[in-house]
Amino acid sequence: MTNTYKENLKNRYFLHISLLILLTSFAVRFIYVGTVIVDNPIRADAEKYMSIATNLVTHGIYSHVKSDNPVPNGFITPGYPSLLALIKIVTNNPYSEYKTILYLQATLSALSAFLFFRIALRLFPLWGAALSGLIISFSPHQIVFSGYVLTETLFTFLLCSGMYLLLSSLRNPSIQRFIGIGIIIGLAALVRPAVILLPLFLCLIMWHFQSGKRIGTAITAMLIGVCLMWIPWATWQSTYGSKTKGTSLAAASFAYGSYPNLLYDDAKTNYTDKRMRQAVSYKEDPAYREMSASLSAGLRITAQRAMEEPWTYLKWYLLGKPVMFWSWDNPMSLQGGPFVYPVLHSVYHKTFWAKASFSALRFLHPFLTILAIIGAIIVIKNIFFRKETTPDNYSLLFLFSVPIYYTIVHIFLLPIPRYAVPIHGFVYIGGIFTFLLSVNGIFYYILSTKRGSHYWQKVYDKFREQ
Repeated sequence: MTNTYKENLKNRYFLHISLLILLTSFAVRFIYVGTVIVDNPIRADAEKYMSIATNLVTHGIYSHVKSDNPVPNGFITPGYPSLLALIKIVTNNPYSEYKTILYLQATLSALSAFLFFRIALRLFPLWGAALSGLIISFSPHQIVFSGYVLTETLFTFLLCSGMYLLLSSLRNPSIQRFIGIGIIIGLAALVRPAVILLPLFLCLIMWHFQSGKRIGTAITAMLIGVCLMWIPWATWQSTYGSKTKGTSLAAASFAYGSYPNLLYDDAKTNYTDKRMRQAVSYKEDPAYREMSASLSAGLRITAQRAMEEPWTYLKWYLLGKPVMFWSWDNPMSLQGGPFVYPVLHSVYHKTFWAKASFSALRFLHPFLTILAIIGAIIVIKNIFFRKETTPDNYSLLFLFSVPIYYTIVHIFLLPIPRYAVPIHGFVYIGGIFTFLLSVNGIFYYILSTKRGSHYWQKVYDKFREQ
């Protein structure tokens, strides 16, 4: 894995593999969105995003409330609804609007898969990067979400773009590039606000990697870029956010995620299906309204309940939440897997290649996740305990920092797997890193025992050349 990015670019197979991954990513996503039929696609969160877009275009007012005279509110960040509003203006036709959203998201998802491949090129030999790229290209979660009117696809593209630019700028930081990185991550925060503290997390790693005036300037530039995007929204929200009756998005997410296994009281629920119980159980909690209105109230009530059942809550927060967050299945979807709203028809229902790739990724997902955890431990150990502060190790630390950050965030917030979908690419690349490390170790062991060393030396040399 010592091949550099430049050496990968010079590889005679580089162009062929790049085109294969790019075209495959586009093909599978366009086939999916061209054939998918979602049962009532504009519902729940999707309905709120579309309501904001409609109110912006029709009334010039930012509000998710359906009304002839909507009142401004700041309950939902404006990144995704603004894109929907722009599409509404351009298409001016409900059917064309919906299909445009899906095909635009399919394009963004395909470009994200290709960017993940480019990230892997900076870390692995070409064949390892190709393996990462193909896995992400066929990832059912990435493909399926391009067919929903939800934030995940846009957020994945923005976060992946920001991290790609960051990794490509570390060895030669410039003010302009880091302001651009900050702006992209700031835009990502306007789509999904949970990412807003990630830049601080990244800045700490950057300073540890290379302290000094130059990197300090780059860090400042990146934070300025984030603030340029976030502060106008935060200012507007401080004025109109209070007009959202009795609910805080962060407080609601914390409150909902505080119930062990997302169940308030299993014995009192009227639903026999566990997925339905997890989806509505919070409504049976008489304290939920108070908890969702104020983060301090949510913390206080959850602390009281944790004192009564310490082991249950300790197990939920330290083990249950991370396991649920990184699970393959959506626990609140009747179809399970990557699906959120019911899909009546898609290539995953009838087409052999789609069924085969779905089954393969479902099998690989837990293994890649576990390998990524092992890889993160190895990299952290190498940097902070063995003091192996090489640029490659720091690049890997930046890669692992994203899933680590999101795991920590969702230990406190609602840990449904849907929110982990934009991070799957980072996890899969991390899993491939550990896999390549294992293959490298196996070759080293075989050669060190001198069993068939002449033959295996040729195989090993060929492996490292690729």
